[in-house]
Amino acid sequence: DHLFITFLWMTGVRIGEAVAVQKQHISLDRDEIKILWQKNKKYNWRTIAVHPSLMKMLMLYCTPKKYDDLLFDFSRQNADLIVKKWFGSGVSCHMFRHSFAVNYLRQSSTPQDILVLQRLMGHKNIQTTMNYLQIVPNDMNEGLSKINFY
Repeated sequence: DHLFITFLWMTGVRIGEAVAVQKQHISLDRDEIKILWQKNKKYNWRTIAVHPSLMKMLMLYCTPKKYDDLLFDFSRQNADLIVKKWFGSGVSCHMFRHSFAVNYLRQSSTPQDILVLQRLMGHKNIQTTMNYLQIVPNDMNEGLSKINFY
Protein backbone atom coordinates (compact mmCIF):
# COMPACT_ATOMS: atom_id res chain seq x y z
CA ASP A 1 0.00 0.00 0.00
CA HIS A 2 2.77 2.40 0.97
CA LEU A 3 4.70 1.94 -2.27
CA PHE A 4 1.57 2.35 -4.36
CA ILE A 5 0.61 5.61 -2.64
CA THR A 6 4.20 6.85 -2.88
CA PHE A 7 4.22 5.92 -6.57
CA LEU A 8 1.09 8.02 -7.20
CA TRP A 9 2.46 10.96 -5.21
CA MET A 10 5.94 10.97 -6.78
CA THR A 11 4.95 10.33 -10.42
CA GLY A 12 1.63 12.10 -10.89
CA VAL A 13 0.38 9.34 -13.18
CA ARG A 14 -3.29 8.55 -13.67
CA ILE A 15 -4.65 5.58 -11.76
CA GLY A 16 -5.18 3.55 -14.94
CA GLU A 17 -1.57 4.24 -15.92
CA ALA A 18 -0.25 3.19 -12.49
CA VAL A 19 -2.00 -0.19 -12.47
CA ALA A 20 -0.81 -0.91 -16.05
CA VAL A 21 2.92 -0.55 -15.27
CA GLN A 22 4.88 -3.78 -15.69
CA LYS A 23 8.38 -4.57 -14.45
CA GLN A 24 9.62 -4.41 -18.04
CA HIS A 25 8.49 -0.75 -18.27
CA ILE A 26 10.95 0.31 -15.55
CA SER A 27 14.42 1.35 -16.66
CA LEU A 28 16.53 1.07 -13.52
CA ASP A 29 19.71 2.32 -15.19
CA ARG A 30 18.08 5.54 -16.52
CA ASP A 31 15.58 6.22 -13.69
CA GLU A 32 12.68 6.18 -16.14
CA ILE A 33 9.34 4.44 -16.54
CA LYS A 34 7.39 3.91 -19.74
CA ILE A 35 3.78 4.83 -19.10
CA LEU A 36 0.98 3.38 -21.22
CA TRP A 37 -2.03 5.67 -21.49
CA GLN A 38 -5.26 5.62 -23.43
CA LYS A 39 -7.13 8.48 -25.05
CA ASN A 40 -10.14 8.03 -27.33
CA LYS A 41 -9.62 4.25 -27.43
CA LYS A 42 -6.05 4.74 -28.69
CA TYR A 43 -3.02 3.63 -26.67
CA ASN A 44 0.09 5.79 -26.43
CA TRP A 45 3.40 5.63 -24.57
CA ARG A 46 5.35 8.31 -22.77
CA THR A 47 8.53 8.01 -20.79
CA ILE A 48 8.80 9.85 -17.50
CA ALA A 49 11.72 10.49 -15.20
CA VAL A 50 11.43 9.01 -11.73
CA HIS A 51 12.82 10.47 -8.54
CA PRO A 52 15.90 8.48 -7.39
CA SER A 53 14.39 7.66 -3.98
CA LEU A 54 11.31 6.14 -5.63
CA MET A 55 13.51 4.24 -8.05
CA LYS A 56 15.38 2.65 -5.11
CA MET A 57 12.08 1.51 -3.62
CA LEU A 58 10.95 0.12 -6.99
CA MET A 59 14.25 -1.71 -7.44
CA LEU A 60 13.77 -3.58 -4.15
CA TYR A 61 10.08 -4.20 -4.79
CA CYS A 62 10.57 -5.49 -8.35
CA THR A 63 13.43 -7.89 -7.67
CA PRO A 64 11.26 -11.00 -7.17
CA LYS A 65 8.86 -10.10 -9.99
CA LYS A 66 9.02 -11.61 -13.47
CA TYR A 67 9.76 -9.45 -16.53
CA ASP A 68 6.12 -9.07 -17.62
CA ASP A 69 4.51 -8.96 -14.15
CA LEU A 70 2.38 -5.98 -13.24
CA LEU A 71 3.99 -3.66 -10.72
CA PHE A 72 0.75 -3.45 -8.75
CA ASP A 73 -1.42 -6.51 -9.09
CA PHE A 74 -4.83 -5.01 -8.42
CA SER A 75 -7.61 -3.16 -10.24
CA ARG A 76 -8.40 0.55 -10.36
CA GLN A 77 -11.25 -0.06 -7.93
CA ASN A 78 -8.96 -1.81 -5.44
CA ALA A 79 -6.45 1.02 -5.83
CA ASP A 80 -9.13 3.48 -4.84
CA LEU A 81 -10.01 1.33 -1.81
CA ILE A 82 -6.36 1.35 -0.72
CA VAL A 83 -6.26 5.16 -0.82
CA LYS A 84 -9.56 5.43 1.04
CA LYS A 85 -8.35 2.94 3.66
CA TRP A 86 -5.37 5.15 4.55
CA PHE A 87 -6.74 8.66 3.89
CA GLY A 88 -10.51 8.40 4.32
CA SER A 89 -13.48 8.51 1.99
CA GLY A 90 -12.85 12.12 0.93
CA VAL A 91 -9.57 11.30 -0.82
CA SER A 92 -9.23 9.75 -4.27
CA CYS A 93 -6.30 8.43 -6.29
CA HIS A 94 -6.65 11.34 -8.69
CA MET A 95 -5.97 13.80 -5.87
CA PHE A 96 -2.39 12.54 -5.79
CA ARG A 97 -2.05 13.52 -9.45
CA HIS A 98 -3.21 17.06 -8.68
CA SER A 99 -0.99 17.20 -5.59
CA PHE A 100 2.02 16.13 -7.65
CA ALA A 101 1.41 18.93 -10.16
CA VAL A 102 0.90 21.63 -7.53
CA ASN A 103 3.94 20.46 -5.54
CA TYR A 104 6.06 20.45 -8.71
CA LEU A 105 4.99 23.97 -9.66
CA ARG A 106 5.55 25.33 -6.16
CA GLN A 107 9.13 24.10 -6.26
CA SER A 108 9.87 24.96 -9.88
CA SER A 109 12.40 27.65 -10.61
CA THR A 110 12.29 28.28 -14.36
CA PRO A 111 9.51 29.02 -16.85
CA GLN A 112 10.44 25.85 -18.78
CA ASP A 113 9.29 23.76 -15.81
CA ILE A 114 5.67 24.05 -16.98
CA LEU A 115 6.73 22.25 -20.19
CA VAL A 116 8.44 19.52 -18.19
CA LEU A 117 5.31 19.14 -16.07
CA GLN A 118 3.19 18.91 -19.23
CA ARG A 119 5.30 15.98 -20.41
CA LEU A 120 5.32 14.26 -17.03
CA MET A 121 1.54 14.55 -16.76
CA GLY A 122 0.95 13.40 -20.35
CA HIS A 123 -1.08 16.47 -21.34
CA LYS A 124 -1.27 17.08 -25.08
CA ASN A 125 -2.44 20.66 -24.59
CA ILE A 126 -0.30 23.04 -22.52
CA GLN A 127 -3.47 24.82 -21.37
CA THR A 128 -4.46 21.72 -19.42
CA THR A 129 -1.19 21.91 -17.52
CA MET A 130 -1.43 25.68 -17.08
CA ASN A 131 -4.71 25.23 -15.23
CA TYR A 132 -2.59 24.13 -12.26
CA LEU A 133 -1.11 27.63 -12.12
CA GLN A 134 -4.53 28.89 -11.01
CA ILE A 135 -4.47 26.57 -8.01
CA VAL A 136 -1.46 28.28 -6.46
CA PRO A 137 -2.33 32.03 -6.65
CA ASN A 138 -0.91 32.73 -3.17
CA ASP A 139 2.48 31.68 -4.47
CA MET A 140 2.41 34.65 -6.86
CA ASN A 141 2.86 37.02 -3.92
CA GLU A 142 6.04 35.24 -2.90
CA GLY A 143 7.36 35.35 -6.47
CA LEU A 144 6.54 39.02 -6.84
CA SER A 145 8.23 39.87 -3.55
CA LYS A 146 11.53 38.64 -5.02
CA ILE A 147 11.38 41.12 -7.90
CA ASN A 148 13.32 44.34 -7.43
CA PHE A 149 11.60 47.44 -8.88
CA TYR A 150 14.21 49.98 -7.73
